[in-house]
Amino acid sequence: MKISLEIKDKPINIDSDLNEEEMDTTPFQYVLEELSQFVTGSLILSFNDGHKVILNLFFDFSVCYDDIIEYIISVDNGLMVKNEIWFCKQGSDFYFCMRQEVLVFYFCSRKVI
Repeated sequence: MKISLEIKDKPINIDSDLNEEEMDTTPFQYVLEELSQFVTGSLILSFNDGHKVILNLFFDFSVCYDDIIEYIISVDNGLMVKNEIWFCKQGSDFYFCMRQEVLVFYFCSRKVI
């Protein structure tokens, strides 16, 4: 599996009402929101069989932030983990299933119809 980060410039659209104190987000989520005013970003997971999963760095990560962090912490703590994250917003609408056994990770995805 290959993981790529793609960042592209976009026409700047400053949101003058963006205010960290008024938003119910973590500092990381707020920085992503600020950054999204200047660039677009994607995290691309390319599998050996030719399939790809493309995650929008801003929308998908903002919506699923808690689930992603929970999974990373579980793996970092060495726990055997089986989990699904539902990327349900911004047109993605698919499940990303992950399973860790020892040091081997298994991934699958399924489109919601």
